[in-house]
Amino acid sequence: MTDTILLTVPAGPRGASIAALVLGGLGSRLDIPVDRIDELSLAAATVGDAACRHVLDLELSVMDDRLLLRIGPLADGATGDVARRRVVEPLVDGVTAIRRAGDEWLELELRRGAAG
Repeated sequence: MTDTILLTVPAGPRGASIAALVLGGLGSRLDIPVDRIDELSLAAATVGDAACRHVLDLELSVMDDRLLLRIGPLADGATGDVARRRVVEPLVDGVTAIRRAGDEWLELELRRGAAG
């Protein structure tokens, strides 16, 4: 079973706090520990700083064994930024660069029971 939520938030700290609240609720459905949700929220905030617009689109997919967060559109080159990836990759279980309608996005994966 997969539930998907589409959410548009302001880019920057206001949007990051909204995303953290939503991620906390979704993480509780999977019994993911709070510290892991905090890590995903920090990763999302780090990625969100690279937004190319004043708003950021979040697509959250809740599956039986994991939570996927697709975040974008991001500024050109953001998905390949070595410093950003160095911060984000240890926080989550998977990071995948994707393109949608010519824009860069990142997909962050958090698996139930896995440690980042």
